[in-house]
Amino acid sequence: MGRATGCSQHALRVESLETMPVTASEAFVTKLCSRAFLLPWTEPNPIKAPGKELCDVLVVCDPDVIIFSVREIRLQADAEVGAERWRRRAIDASVNQLYGAERSLRGAVGSCAART
Repeated sequence: MGRATGCSQHALRVESLETMPVTASEAFVTKLCSRAFLLPWTEPNPIKAPGKELCDVLVVCDPDVIIFSVREIRLQADAEVGAERWRRRAIDASVNQLYGAERSLRGAVGSCAART
């Protein structure tokens, strides 16, 4: 379900990819958010630019915004090397995505405020 991008006093709207979650982990988090926060406030796979995903799930319940980044990375057999690779692929990649999504959202809100 795509939503129009624009400014609103009550909600931040973003466009959504017309795709289902890719991994079982993404599907689980999307279902959990839809039940916990309800569908009107849950936006799976919002995009910030054509083909660029903002995050895995965005929950907007004015004035609060919750950004979810989901990674499905398996730990490798070599514990020492595997743990470091897992940390980079799972944690660091999610943190980078979350900060990028926050910057994009703050920029969108700032540009909305400048237009009003």
